[in-house]
Amino acid sequence: QFMQNFFNYNGLLFSFFASTTYAVLYNQQESMYCALYAEVTEARSLMEQLTLISQSRPTYRAILTSLDNYVQEMLLGVQSECPPAVLLSSKPANDPLENILYLTSVGLPSPVYDTVKSLREARGVRLGATQRKLPQEHFLLLRSLGVLELLTFPLLGSGISTYEATPEAASFGHVLWLQSVIFAGLAGCVVLALLIVEDLRSPTTGLYSLNTTLLELVDGLKAELRRRRDSAPFWAEDEHSGNDHVILPDTVATGTGLQNDFDPLQEYINGGDAADRARKSLQPTSVPGSLPRKLQFCLGAGVAAAFLF
Repeated sequence: QFMQNFFNYNGLLFSFFASTTYAVLYNQQESMYCALYAEVTEARSLMEQLTLISQSRPTYRAILTSLDNYVQEMLLGVQSECPPAVLLSSKPANDPLENILYLTSVGLPSPVYDTVKSLREARGVRLGATQRKLPQEHFLLLRSLGVLELLTFPLLGSGISTYEATPEAASFGHVLWLQSVIFAGLAGCVVLALLIVEDLRSPTTGLYSLNTTLLELVDGLKAELRRRRDSAPFWAEDEHSGNDHVILPDTVATGTGLQNDFDPLQEYINGGDAADRARKSLQPTSVPGSLPRKLQFCLGAGVAAAFLF
């Protein structure tokens, strides 16, 4: 009876943790979809405004190229799972949105300032949705509960395995055969639940990947930018055309010690010590000493329970 109660309680606890984790991660995935659609909508609105106010300017192609660089950064940022705190706190030396404001402003702030501001807010919402909310210890506890659930079942089933003689118990349709089928189904369901939860942790991989939708959104926007850039007037030069009059500023503040070609996203993708440090901010991390202290309490409770039993 004690093993049966333990099996039921552990199964209930595992179900609670698994369902709560699934709900949190699924809501995060849903927020990612909404954030991506909002950000692409704002980017398309900015593209249309830039065409209206800058089509006759010599910097028109450079402006569209800056917006194209922003869209590419959005694609790489999601696919590479770069920690959003890194992208938000460390902007590149040539920030595309700041370049757009620079190239469209004459003395006073550009008329597209409000749209750029809305696009930055949409980007912030997308980065916030990308940030992982659950620490690694949460998934360790979930796996531990799943393992306990599987280990308890053979002990629980050993009590009824003696109802029949040993030669007959393992035969088709008898006790051990039925227990093996049930145990196989239980193990498969527990492993499947853990795999689904793992798939939801990464937004661009697994069963719930949004990579197809992301590529469709980005490819459509980049194709429209390419079409408008190709149809620009002949006097509208690109920033890489070789003309000296189209010079984009360094948007990194002086005195930061960063090189002119600094890009936090590329630094993360290329790896190295900086990427290892940045990866730590992708999901919550426990305060040093917090996990050992909780394990000590858990061990103490287990020893006390064993002594009282």
